[in-house]
Amino acid sequence: MTFDPNYGHFQSAQGGGRGFQPAQGAAPPSTLLDGLRWFYKFDTDSTWPDAVSGGSYWTEVSNPTTVTPGVIGLGIDVGTSRNYLDYAYPPTNLLIDPDKSWTQSFWFKPIAGEPTGGSYHRDFAAYEWQMVVGLTKRATGNYLFTTAAGSGGSSWYDLNLSGTAASEYTDGVWGFGVFTYLHKDDNDGTNSIRSVIARVGGTEYTASYSFAGVNYDIYSGAYANGARVGGYPFSYNYDAGSYLDLWGFWDRILTSDERDELYNSGAGKQYPF
Repeated sequence: MTFDPNYGHFQSAQGGGRGFQPAQGAAPPSTLLDGLRWFYKFDTDSTWPDAVSGGSYWTEVSNPTTVTPGVIGLGIDVGTSRNYLDYAYPPTNLLIDPDKSWTQSFWFKPIAGEPTGGSYHRDFAAYEWQMVVGLTKRATGNYLFTTAAGSGGSSWYDLNLSGTAASEYTDGVWGFGVFTYLHKDDNDGTNSIRSVIARVGGTEYTASYSFAGVNYDIYSGAYANGARVGGYPFSYNYDAGSYLDLWGFWDRILTSDERDELYNSGAGKQYPF
């Protein structure tokens, strides 16, 4: 009698089987593991390890601290005293390949009392000063999910969901957002596309910007190859004004089903999914 791994039981020479049957309905690994470069849970103050690699690479400025509760576990406070986490030159796990598409996902909780106005970007994650992702507080008191980018500090543009009131976030409530970069080689060969995707009340709202060429500006500027989580110290209007949690980065575009999995009906989902 021999063990047949295809059936999970012992098979006799006459073909009769006895023993156990394999477990039925086991879920396959989540596709969110495909192309995942890093995932920060922000549960450990001062070390802030990457859940994927286990490494701790950040330099703290003005002592950002954990907040309770986060979306899952704890979160990080990057909005009280212009505090932030910084890489001047990150290790390879945080370098972005300019020849690949990518996706970032965030959970954030705006802090009440921040000033309003179109120039007040509440930046919670950035790659050098040419490309920042954050919130812009409107005169209504609500927030737009925003990205701002430029080439060498010029030709700046904002990409947000202004005019779509249902896509706005509110003070004191955890919100989910996704920022994507579709490389031209994965598109039409000529144009790349940046998109911000806000998830509010279970509905996705998307704004996109198409441009010729590739994402060259991600490797230029004062913090070339650098990364920051929190408020920019260069100007008074770049305080983060937000709590942050569950920051993931993939070197591909996530599908709508994968974004749904991360949102998880508003409960969030974290590595290893």
